[in-house]
Amino acid sequence: MTGWILAGVLTAIFPIVGLRCIAEYSRRREQKHEKATYLPSFMLWVGVICGGVFLVIAWFAAADKETVLLLLCFGAFSLLGIVLMLGWKNCYITYDHKGFTQYNILGMQRSFTYDQLTGYRMADGFSTDIKLYACGKTITTDILAVNGTQFLLAARKGYARCNNGKVLPNVWEEKRNTQKKTGKGSFSAHVHNPGEFLAIFIMLLVFFVGMGIFCAVMIWKPV
Repeated sequence: MTGWILAGVLTAIFPIVGLRCIAEYSRRREQKHEKATYLPSFMLWVGVICGGVFLVIAWFAAADKETVLLLLCFGAFSLLGIVLMLGWKNCYITYDHKGFTQYNILGMQRSFTYDQLTGYRMADGFSTDIKLYACGKTITTDILAVNGTQFLLAARKGYARCNNGKVLPNVWEEKRNTQKKTGKGSFSAHVHNPGEFLAIFIMLLVFFVGMGIFCAVMIWKPV
């Protein structure tokens, strides 16, 4: 009974999120020149495939009366796919000549003006992320994101316009320069983890391959 309930709940959630993502995908295709940065479309398709495949497996597992633990495992991976879909749809930054607005995975927003910026960190080494710092907050995008570098360029130009041509500080470069001079950095709050974006995808790949093998063994195990 628990398996049927879990599969039913996920079946109700998946198409709702999917339809919203389809609507958003169509909107973005129509507004190609919109000043916004967001996750690339392959994140959406990974979420759709992950969510859909594990949802189907969950139904088969429920029909075969598999253990609750196994059903929860399948449900968790289907839910992970749904979260990826929501992340693609809701994690979004819009910007104009005055400032920018960031939306998180829950659709909540926070707005900033360019004169509130205190610095930025560009991708370095194996890292591909871009971070802006404003009002004690960190705004994150990526050079692999749609319009990621264009957004950073707009932020730097906006900061210069608001500060009489002053250049927006690259806190990572300043931190490294400080460390070279003193052996101790002064921007500890901005220390980053190189390769974090790449690491996430490697973990996801390993995760899905491992789960695929696990599911094949458990579902099609010899009678």
